[in-house]
Amino acid sequence: MIKILLIIFLIINTYGCLTPKMDMKANVSPKANNETAIPVDFVFIFKDKAFDDIKKISAYDWFLKKDQFYNDYAVNEDIQILSYELVPGQHFELKKFKPNHDPVNLVIFANYYISGEHRAIIKEYSHILLNLNENSFSVTELK
Repeated sequence: MIKILLIIFLIINTYGCLTPKMDMKANVSPKANNETAIPVDFVFIFKDKAFDDIKKISAYDWFLKKDQFYNDYAVNEDIQILSYELVPGQHFELKKFKPNHDPVNLVIFANYYISGEHRAIIKEYSHILLNLNENSFSVTELK
């Protein structure tokens, strides 16, 4: 019995080590979003169907329908959502975050007051730098 438990533990631990880890830094401009906080969601997507539905919506629609997307996909572990509210002038860092599974993609939504897509689709997400500017954001590789 102990050997079986040890084997199960090793399999789970090995699989968990294969899931990539993410390092992320965010810099928020002091003038960002009319000097008000910006809700930002990192949506790790594990299934192609969920990605097909989420990749084409704007940040406005994401935040408006977020609860429905959660009910449709997160309860089945098709997506994982990290939500933050970043304030102007803030520098934020997330180190060695490990998603629940190996994601298909990462979609980042930022809920700016000004209209726009405010969405980024990231395929290689292990080290990213998020710059939240006055009216939009950009994502580059973190070096």
